[in-house]
Amino acid sequence: MSKLTLVVGMAASGKSHFARELAQTRGLIAYHDFTLIKMTDHRQRAGHEKFPEMVAKLVSGTDCIADEPHLVDPAFFSEFVAFTKEHLVPVGVEIEWIHFEKDVRACATNLVNDWEQRKKGNKARCTALLNQIAVYKPPTGTDLRACYVPSSGRRYKNEEEAKAALIELRDKFPKDDD
Repeated sequence: MSKLTLVVGMAASGKSHFARELAQTRGLIAYHDFTLIKMTDHRQRAGHEKFPEMVAKLVSGTDCIADEPHLVDPAFFSEFVAFTKEHLVPVGVEIEWIHFEKDVRACATNLVNDWEQRKKGNKARCTALLNQIAVYKPPTGTDLRACYVPSSGRRYKNEEEAKAALIELRDKFPKDDD
């Protein structure tokens, strides 16, 4: 029997960092930003190609961990839960969910600091976070993991200020930078 640990949270919440640390401490195979559904527009997510590999490892008994920002979307989440119930649970794969809280201030801080300090990020990441803010509803009645908050650097006073900073950063990128 194997276990798939799924880490769910908005962009820049710290879920990838957390998943890498958990993979190291538990000896798990880690998958970052895997995607179940092939995107239909011009962008092709590299993680999509790794999904069959992850399923094969799970079926063969290897424990895995994956973080996926698209799971904050209720439709994608429902489709993925249906997939796990149909294809993974019947072959003995246990599913563990770890959800991050919806902390817009922390996510915006992390994304803007990533750009200002390391030039890491792009227009698509800003747009994704703005979209996720609108749709993410962490499950009630479950422990939520706190978003990563940097010990230094910028910290927004409220959600409105954080959203405005994301829009300002997104608008700085060229039109084709997504």
